[in-house]
Amino acid sequence: MVDSLGFHREGPMPAAAFATLGCKVNQYETQRILDSFEERGFAITEFNQPADVYVINTCSVTVTAERKSRQMARRLARQNPNGLVVMTGCGAEMARIRGEGLEEAALVVPNPEKLRTVEHVLARFPELAQRLAREPAERPPRPAGRTRATLKVQDGCNVFCTFCSIPHTRGVMASRPADEVLEEARQIAARGCLEIVVTGVLVGAYGPATGSGGADLAELLRRLAAVPGIERVRLSSIEPTQVSDRLLAAFAEEPRLCRHLHVPLQSGNSAVLQAMNRPYDQRFYLDLCRRIQARLPGVAITTDILVGFPGEDQAAFEQTVQVVREV
Repeated sequence: MVDSLGFHREGPMPAAAFATLGCKVNQYETQRILDSFEERGFAITEFNQPADVYVINTCSVTVTAERKSRQMARRLARQNPNGLVVMTGCGAEMARIRGEGLEEAALVVPNPEKLRTVEHVLARFPELAQRLAREPAERPPRPAGRTRATLKVQDGCNVFCTFCSIPHTRGVMASRPADEVLEEARQIAARGCLEIVVTGVLVGAYGPATGSGGADLAELLRRLAAVPGIERVRLSSIEPTQVSDRLLAAFAEEPRLCRHLHVPLQSGNSAVLQAMNRPYDQRFYLDLCRRIQARLPGVAITTDILVGFPGEDQAAFEQTVQVVREV
């Protein structure tokens, strides 16, 4: 039986499913949204299974990512017309900024409100809230199932690279208070996770100037590595200009910090980097990598590269290839 909004009434409780496109920050936020649905009484199911609510945390970093988000929503509407499709995240936010409708979705939650998605759903569709009120609140917790957890410590970006929409969709930079981050790390350890991946939109900007309460990124990583039960702390990605001596010292001195730095290059040609509004040139990047390798023997350096940026010619491309070979 289905009510007027198409909700399934069979089964012990309403079910919700979740999909994430994009970065580790989105992955972290989807987990937070999922947890909030579970706390309200929703059963959590796989995204390819029947559900009452499907939440898509969208991405806008590429046109392809935005297109995939909308294709996913349309496919769900065809396959399960009885389910509600909810869209949030950067892709949905960019569509809103451009004044585009998202007819594929029953509800669009603004990016700044995404962690309150369950509240928006229950306010918009009170029939779901009524069903939850009729179901028993207690149920066995889902097993964690993983030994690695993502921990978001920072949001927002003010760099405005010419190829990126994220500063428009994420807003001003903000750091989570260090005490709050550490408490979440302790909760992660209590669930049996052994490794934490520290992430943020511009994670190298973490610090007192944006709300950390005093700690910079290097100090925060040291404190996270000292949390009982956590065996490894990994940094997801950091901009070249934000790799400080203090940060390298932390990696050199704290054995629980994984010697892996993901440092985006984007292009090995200085003119292309300038066109991208990247705040460094080829020489800076190469010198940085040498400094990292000298300070951290055996370190793994990974990167991001954009190929085919407007104005890039074959010679500029070959310079990027050469930088990769040198590093």
